[in-house]
Amino acid sequence: MMFASASSPSKAPKILMVIGAVLLIAVLVLSVRGSASATPQEATSSPTASAAPAGNSDPTAPACEPAYTQIAVGNEGGRVIDDFEARYAAATTEANNLSDAQRSLLIEESGKNAQTLAAWAHAFGLLEDPNNWKSLVADGCLSPEGQKLHSKLDGALSATGSTFEEAEAPADGFNSGVDDGIYGVSSEAGVRGDRKAIKVTLSDGTVTYIMVRCGNPVYPGKPDLPSVPTDNPPPPVEPPVVTPPPVEPPPPVKPPVDTPKCPWNPALPPDSPKCLQPKSNNPDDYRQPGDGGKGPDVGTGTKPPAPVTPVQPAPEPVQTEAPGGSGIIDTPTKPPGSETGVTAPGATPPPTQAPTTPPPPNEGGDNDGVIDEGF
Repeated sequence: MMFASASSPSKAPKILMVIGAVLLIAVLVLSVRGSASATPQEATSSPTASAAPAGNSDPTAPACEPAYTQIAVGNEGGRVIDDFEARYAAATTEANNLSDAQRSLLIEESGKNAQTLAAWAHAFGLLEDPNNWKSLVADGCLSPEGQKLHSKLDGALSATGSTFEEAEAPADGFNSGVDDGIYGVSSEAGVRGDRKAIKVTLSDGTVTYIMVRCGNPVYPGKPDLPSVPTDNPPPPVEPPVVTPPPVEPPPPVKPPVDTPKCPWNPALPPDSPKCLQPKSNNPDDYRQPGDGGKGPDVGTGTKPPAPVTPVQPAPEPVQTEAPGGSGIIDTPTKPPGSETGVTAPGATPPPTQAPTTPPPPNEGGDNDGVIDEGF
């Protein structure tokens, strides 16, 4: 009994030492496993793509290539990439070949953000639903599905025949944008403001515009996407249309009437009897006697025509005595107008009479026809 009691105290410290060593080893093993299970993404707290899920940590997953490592972008103001204009300037300002720089920029930016990749792939016709993009990213890196889509976009942009150039996006197109994580388009057509864009023409003829100011694709027609606010500036405010009051036209101005006037006295009308040319002091201005009415007649006023007196035929001689006789023959008075052949107005023409035979002369007279004045 004393042996047993003497030996027990000497073995107790050894047992405690063994137990402590085992516990220490267990703690060290657990701490090593815990540190090994942490991913580089969690250890450095690097940013992820906007609204991109971190995914499940897989210690056996290969390291993410830098081209696919996700970097968050801002969507301020409805932009796909809010500072895309600065990135475009940095990539193209000193580039020797603008087309190559534009192609490289689109490939690089789409690989670093899954939502940007989805928006641009949809614009190029490579993805049906750009809002179903979360499966394109895992553990802060493009997933195999995302890398496959990025390779398709890279192949389309790098294919022989694809061209790149700077051009203006169509003013009547539909602008796109991102609002609260949702990618969509404007509800109305029309692109306002700076329309400078990367115009991409694929080898199959497909044309797509990516605007430099925001990275937003512009669609020629409205696609089947949600309506969201875009970075379009507000439309210009049209000034109100003011209808002026009707203006009464001025009364027509009648042209002055040129009233005829007397050329020698403008105070008189031309038909006034006093409108007479002053008498000339030149005797040559008047007709002279003996000119037969052929001289110049420059006198004024209206001269009445001179009365024309018909020339009366000479009366027939009145036979007072028969030839060879001494007696006086009493010849009856002839009716009016018989001598001149002119009947006065209102007079009764004489009756037609048969010609009379004069009486025979007195043959027995001795009158020689000489009238004795003393008789």
